[in-house]
This record gives sequence, C-alpha cells and structure tokens, in this order.
Amino acid sequence: MAGRTDISVRGDKILIDGLPPITIQDMEKWNSMSLIEKSDAVQEIFDTVKPRRVGRAALQGATFGLSDEAIAAVSNPRAAVSAAISGETDASAPYYEALEAERKKLSQYREQYPLGSALSEFSGAAGPAIAATLFSGGTAAPATGTRMVQALKSGGQAAKVGAVEGGLYGFGAGEGGIQDRLTSSASGAALGAVFSPLAQAATYPIAMSANALINTAKTLFGGRGGKAVEAELQKLAEGTGDSVDGIAQKVADGEIMAENETLRMTVRSLMAKGGQGETMVRSVFDPKTGRPQQTRSQAMAEIESYLARDPEFAGKNPKAIQQNFEAEVAKAENKAYKEVPGYKSSENLDVRLGRTIENAANQYSEIASELNTFITGTSKGTKLLGKVDGNWTLLRAPTLEEGEAARRYFREKSRDTFGKPVSRLYKDVRYELESLLNKESKTLARVRKDAANVRTARDAYQYGLNILNRSSDDVDLFLAKIIDDEAAMKSLRAGSLAHIRQKIEQAGGTNLMNKLQDDATREGKVFRAIFPNEQFDKTLASIERAAKSQSAMGDIIKGPTTALTTEASKRTGSEINLEDLTNITNPMTAIRVGNKIAAQLDEGLTEKQRVKVLEVLLSENPDVVRRALLDDRGMQAFKEGVSRIAASIRQGSRRAATQQGVQRVNEPLQGMFGSKP
Repeated sequence: MAGRTDISVRGDKILIDGLPPITIQDMEKWNSMSLIEKSDAVQEIFDTVKPRRVGRAALQGATFGLSDEAIAAVSNPRAAVSAAISGETDASAPYYEALEAERKKLSQYREQYPLGSALSEFSGAAGPAIAATLFSGGTAAPATGTRMVQALKSGGQAAKVGAVEGGLYGFGAGEGGIQDRLTSSASGAALGAVFSPLAQAATYPIAMSANALINTAKTLFGGRGGKAVEAELQKLAEGTGDSVDGIAQKVADGEIMAENETLRMTVRSLMAKGGQGETMVRSVFDPKTGRPQQTRSQAMAEIESYLARDPEFAGKNPKAIQQNFEAEVAKAENKAYKEVPGYKSSENLDVRLGRTIENAANQYSEIASELNTFITGTSKGTKLLGKVDGNWTLLRAPTLEEGEAARRYFREKSRDTFGKPVSRLYKDVRYELESLLNKESKTLARVRKDAANVRTARDAYQYGLNILNRSSDDVDLFLAKIIDDEAAMKSLRAGSLAHIRQKIEQAGGTNLMNKLQDDATREGKVFRAIFPNEQFDKTLASIERAAKSQSAMGDIIKGPTTALTTEASKRTGSEINLEDLTNITNPMTAIRVGNKIAAQLDEGLTEKQRVKVLEVLLSENPDVVRRALLDDRGMQAFKEGVSRIAASIRQGSRRAATQQGVQRVNEPLQGMFGSKP
C-alpha cells in the first residue's frame, strides 16, 4: 500500500480519506493475515466503498427501485429467466447471487452515506421527470397555478400520481416473492399518496419564483423582448427616440429605418460584415437605381407638377414649352394689333401725333435715321421722315400703326439707356405718344396692355432661368412686382423649373435636395419664395425624404470608416436578450451569455440574423416594421421556458420525494400490511 497516503490502518480501524472509519470485526483473524492478504482485503474494501455507488443509487431512483434486478439480470440472463419462471432453484442461483451482491453494495452505500445516497436516488428519480417535462414542452408536467387555490386543487391530482409512483417503487424495491412485492407495493402506494402532495406544496415557492422572474424580465425588456433579431431591432428603434407608431408612420410616408441618422453607422457596420447583407444595403442605396435616385425622382415629379406652366407639361422640357408658348403669344399679339380698327389708316388722327415724332427726330437727330427706319420697317410703308434745309420733316401723316411703332421705339431706347440722363428724355417721348394713341383708340390701349403683360411674363421666365444663383433679397424685390400677375408668376416658375432641372443634371445635383429642404440656404429661401404656399408642405416632405436618402447613402456607402462604425459594430448583438435566457441551459448559450456579461460584447449577430435585421431596417412596408418592433415571441418563449423549467423541477422533486419517503418508511409499513420483516 506504499504511496497510498489516503488509506491507513490504526488499531481496529481502517481509515480511507473521505470516508467514515471502518471497524475490523475480527481482529484475531486480521492479525493472522499476511501483509499481502491484508493489502488485498483493504483494496477490496476500497473498491467497494470508494466509488460510493452514486451512479447505482441514482439509477435505482430513476427505475422505481428496479435497477438492482436489471443489473443482476444482465450478468446472467438465463438465470434471470429461470428466476422469473421458477423462483429460487439451482438454475436461478447465479441471478440471486448477483442480485444479493448488488443490493449489498447499495445497502452499504446507504449505511455509510445516508445523506449522499438519498440525494443520489432523489436526483435519479427527479432526472427523468425533469427531462420528460422539458422535452415534452411542458405537457408531461402537472399544471402549475399562480395562486394558492390552484396549488390546493392540484393536491388531489398529486396524491393520485404519487400513489401510482409509490406503488411502482415499492414493488421494485421490495424483496422476496410476488406476495411480498405486492405488499411492498401497497405500502408504497399509501406512502406515495401522502408524500406526493406534501412535496407538491413544498415546491410551490418554485412556481412563485418563476412568476417573479417573468415579471422582472418584463420590466427589464419593456414587455416585448424579442428574440435575438427582434431584440436588436427594438434596441435600435429605442435609440432613434421615436415611438413604434412614429417609426411605422415614417415608413408609411416613404422613409426607411436605415436612413435615420442614429442608425446609419449600425447599417454600415452590418454591411461591412460582407455577404448577403452587404449586397442588400448596396442595392437599396445604389446611386443610379436605388432609393437616392428613386426618392429624388419622386421629389422632382412633385416639384414639376407645381412649377410647370401647366400640370400637363410636368416632366417635359420647360424651355421647349416656353418657346412654344412665346411663339403662340407673339402670333396672337400680331393678330390682335392688326384687328384694331383703323390701325393702317392715318385719317382723322390728331396732328399732334406727327408733330411729336418730328420734334423728337430733330431733338435727338443722332437717332432720327434709325427711328425712321424702325417705323417704316414695322408698317411696310413709304419713308415717313426726310431732311429739308437741314431739319427732319414729316413727308406724310403717320398711321395709327406707325404712331404705335414710334412709341415702342422710345420705350426700348429708354430701357437700353437705363441709368443715363437721356433715358428719362426718351421715356418722356414714349409716354407723350402713348397718351395721344390711347385717346385715338381704346382698343389699341387694351391690346397694348395685353402685350405688355406678355412681355412681363417673358421677362419673368428669363429671370427664373438663373433664379437659384440670385440672392433671396433680389428675388423678393422681383416677386413684389409680379406677385399679382398670374401669367408672370407662371412664367417665373417655369423658368425656375428649367434652372432646377439643369442643377439636378450637374455634377453637384445630388446635393440639391438637401439645399432646397434647408430654409437657411440661399436655394432653400428662394425655393420657398416661388413655390405655391398651399402645396409646399407636401412637396417639402418629398424633398426632405430625397435629401435624407441621399445623405444616408453618403454615410453608409461612401462614408469613411470611423470610430462610430467600429463602436456600432461592437454593440450589434452585444446585449443579453430573452432568447439567451430562455436557452440558458444550453452550454453554448451559457458560454455566450458569460462573454456578454464579462465584456458586454460578443462576436455579433450571425449572418442570417444580420440579414433579418437588415430586412427590417431596409423595409418600405410599415406593417413589417411594426410587427418586428412589437414582436413579443421572445417574451412568450421566455415565459413558457421558465414555467416549463419550474414545472419540471417541481415534478421531479415531487417524484423523488415520494420515492425517498417510500424507501425510508416502507419497512415499518410493510409490517402493518402483514409483510415479513
């Protein structure tokens, strides 16, 4: 026994480390043994008691006391069959010898370790019940109530189940023939009917603790607590500061969760993992075919529907539309002038009309020749002015048309020389001629007014062609002049639309929506000034959506890898969720939760989970988003899991307590039923 420091012999005691002292009953025989014989005897004792028979005791509990018979039968099946048929005979002797040896080992273990053996058999009895309850999804467990009255109602059922289990255990643990076993079974059934409801009541706090755990989880996880994917989405949604209804409404209005500023780095981190997730994100934010282009087109469609000269022209080239419009107007204007009564006649006209033209030619002789050419070129008539003795003289009376031509000539000259002193002099001649002409023909005055309106509209269109490059103050001043002129406002907006379309097509056009939606930028101020007030809010929403999508693309697809991206990647999937807690009995889940607790970080979501998260973040369906954010399947699974585990523990504990009660008290009761001691 050299080197075995855990075994020693002192007097009549054999001391084995970890075991109670073993008394040598026959010291005379022990002293007569050789050293080798003593060593063999101690080794036999060590082999018998040191393993403690934990496994056999547990198996005895799990098999309702039949494991000793099963082990003996396996050692000699033929003898076991003979014993079953004929009882104790020579043929069945090997079986009974093996059975006696097995029972001796169990008995010795119970005597040496009464508490350990009881716990082993208790665990053995509880194990199958717990496993059956867990793997049956809770159907093998008795219903557990949350109120004491439910617990009391379940007591009767527990007594019935306990009687059956106690009877089975009493039969299996009994010894002797069939009558002895039946007597043992009867006493076991009586004991089971008593111990089972007592154990049921004793384990009631387990159910109460389970309910408390569920309530705590509801508090921690906000009542929803989805599984890993849903939990991640719910955490991300909370980070936006919006309610579930608010987020769903934004999606219904055309936005997606991924475009939210607080979620962009998370989307980028998910994309950075590669695989299907990256393909999804890049497809959604593709500059040419994805959301940035789609939302920009939608916003432009709304802008065009209100800025185009007419809604029917929305989407068409506004410059071509304007050219056609001006050509039609010019044609109508010429026709209107020609239809003025006496337009080609000089009869009965005030002689002051001719004198005013003659005086102007002499006063501004440097332009007289040009004036003469312009007048006759318009009317296609003979020369109106000629030089006589060095002075310009009327060669004939002017027609109404030629008087109107002279008026237009001086109007243009005053504009061409704006800012010079002569401009005012030209303007005086213009208004003098206009006064005389209006008295001659009211029809001409009306046609002229209509033509003036057309020219104002044409000027407004030209102004609009460069409007986004003008200051907001300049635009305000121009609008003050035409705000009540519907035709001019239409032309201004048409010109502005042409400029916006031009900007959109330029290199920096992708940022135009961002400028238009911002009322602090020049473009934003000008756009608000020219856009119809009653339609602005709706169109602004489309512009903001396009701007947000464009900005999101920049952050997610084109943005640099920053510390924000790194941190967002670390946070993804790092929080403990109810799916983890529900599956905590799974060794892999337990390890993962341990890592999360240790560093609040794990390897992140799996690729499949990342794809599912992105499906919601990129979804344009508000119902899909709402369901994901309100998902409570994780909480339901958690509640069911906790209830199932609690029920299985109660079931196993009740069964084990029943067997132990039968095993510990059975012998006295067997005597009461008439069994042999």
